[in-house]
Amino acid sequence: MASRIDLLRANFIRFLKSARHSQILTGAERVLFLVYDKSDERRLRKQIPEFESEARTHGYQVHHLDLTADFAVWLSVHDYRESYYEEPADLEPAFEDLEALIANRINKALQEFGDEQRSVLILSGVGNFFGLIKVSKVLNRIEENVRGYLAVFFPGEYRDKIYRLFDARDGWNYHAIPITAQEEEIFR
Repeated sequence: MASRIDLLRANFIRFLKSARHSQILTGAERVLFLVYDKSDERRLRKQIPEFESEARTHGYQVHHLDLTADFAVWLSVHDYRESYYEEPADLEPAFEDLEALIANRINKALQEFGDEQRSVLILSGVGNFFGLIKVSKVLNRIEENVRGYLAVFFPGEYRDKIYRLFDARDGWNYHAIPITAQEEEIFR
């Protein structure tokens, strides 16, 4: 019996194999959310190289951008970090800077690695921003620069066209193509 991660990978590759590479797709239509159960985080991270390898086997240029440490790095060099440690609530206004930094980092990777239609930039670590910045706002800042595909590993759920990071109460409707671990995945 295939694991949920195996099914997710199979559906991701099935999508890539069937993808129509069209110039008329918008950036938002080139964003893939690989939605997985948050309890699979560690197992999934160990298998990211297999996602990459299989995508390469099917003719895609692949690059992986891990955002896991970005918040810690950003905070460690911030001018006001000591005061933020004392009063964490004061940090909230600075999150827009963090959002811009993350968007710039993704844009740079898209320019460097994602210019071809048959390219995939894989993002992991977006769960580390839970409660700090919204993934949807970062994606709104970068979607116009997506030329190939942007595959976002998304720990949470997708139900009734709503994405919920870590199954949070509030979610959002984003134009990304959901890829889940459901058998016989049908892509919209």
